[in-house]
Amino acid sequence: MAENIELENPFNITKATDFSNQQIADYWVDFYTSNGEDLKHYLNPSDLTPKYIIGSKGCGKTHLLRYFSFPLQKLRNKDSAKNVIENDKYIGLNVDLGAMNSSRMFGCDISDEQWDAIFGYYLELYTGINFLDVLSDLFVSLKLNISEEIKLVEKIKVSLCYDEMLNSTITIRELRNYINELKKNVDFHINNAALIRKIDFKRLAIKLTPGDIFFKLPEILVNELNELKDLKFIFILDELEKLREYQKIYVNTMVWDKKRPSTFWIGARTFGFTTRNIKSGEVLKNGSEFQEIKLDEIMRDDEDRYQIFATNLMAKRLNNIKGINLNLGDSNLKLQIDIYFEHFNDNIFLNNLRKRRKEFPHERSFKYKLKEGIEKKLIRGIN
Repeated sequence: MAENIELENPFNITKATDFSNQQIADYWVDFYTSNGEDLKHYLNPSDLTPKYIIGSKGCGKTHLLRYFSFPLQKLRNKDSAKNVIENDKYIGLNVDLGAMNSSRMFGCDISDEQWDAIFGYYLELYTGINFLDVLSDLFVSLKLNISEEIKLVEKIKVSLCYDEMLNSTITIRELRNYINELKKNVDFHINNAALIRKIDFKRLAIKLTPGDIFFKLPEILVNELNELKDLKFIFILDELEKLREYQKIYVNTMVWDKKRPSTFWIGARTFGFTTRNIKSGEVLKNGSEFQEIKLDEIMRDDEDRYQIFATNLMAKRLNNIKGINLNLGDSNLKLQIDIYFEHFNDNIFLNNLRKRRKEFPHERSFKYKLKEGIEKKLIRGIN
C-alpha cells in the first residue's frame, strides 16, 4: 500500500460464513463466461433438478449459495417477501450443515442404524426451524389473517406424527417453538451419549417422518395458499464435507426422493463429495438424478475473464471503505486498485522471515529436505 495511505483492511474476513447478509450482498460480484452466461444461468433456480455445487476452498461456493438464500432475496427485493414470491418464484432455504455439529452422531456404543435415524430426524428439525421463520415472514408480508394461519397450521399438524404438545399449537410461531423444543431435546440426548454410552429412545421419541419438512410442508403451502401456488422451495445444504459418510448417504437419499415443489442445492468442497450412494444401495447419476456444477472449472476456463472477476471483487471490497469510489466498468480499474496494495518484493519477504525468532516445523523440514537434495545432487540451480 502506498506510504501516505492507511486504511482498514477490507479483506480481513476470508470466510463467507462470517459475513453478515448485508456484506454478502455488498461484496457480490457475478462471473460471466465467454458466452455471456452468469452464475445464475448454471444454477437456474427455475429448474427443479437438484444441483451439487462443487469447488475448492476459497472459490466462492458459500458466498454464491448464501446469495441465493431467502435473506439475500429479500435484500434484492426491497426487503419484501411478497416481492420475492412475485419476482423470483422460488424461496432459497439455507442450511449450514457444518453448524449442525453432526460429528457428535457417531460411536458411543450406539448402532449406525440408530445414529442414521437420529441424524435424519435432527436434520428435519434443524431445517424446519429455518423454514418456519421464513413462513412467518411470508405471512406478514402477504398480510394473511389469523384465521388463515390457524387453518394452515392445522393442515401441517395433521401431516406430523401425533403428539400431545401439538394440541395447543395454533400459530406458525408456536409451531416453530414446538419444533425448536424437539431439537433441544435431541441435542440433550446426543450430547450426553458420550457420557452414558446410550440414548433413551423413549424420551427422545422421533416425531417426524423423513421428508415431513423437505417435502410435505412445501406441498401443503402451495396447495393451501393461492399466493404460493407457483412457488418452488430450494433447500440449500452447504458444507457437505463436514458430514460423515452415512450422513452424506442420507442427504443423497433426500435428493433422490425429492418431490415437487422442492429441490436441493448441495454445496461441497471437491474432496468432500465422496459418495453418490443412497440408502437403497443405488447410485445417483449425474445428468439425470442431479447436475454437478464445478465452480473451479467454470472460472478457470477463461483466464482473462477470471482476471476481470478478481479485479471487480477487489474493487467491491475497497468501495466499502469511506472515501473510495471505484467504477467497476472502468478500463483502468486495475491501475486504480494498485495504489491501495503493497507491492510484493522477494527481499522484503525474506528479510521478514530472517527477523522472526520462531522457526515453524514445516520450515525446518523444508530446510532439511532442501539440504539433503543439494548434497545428493537431486536439485539443480541451488547451491
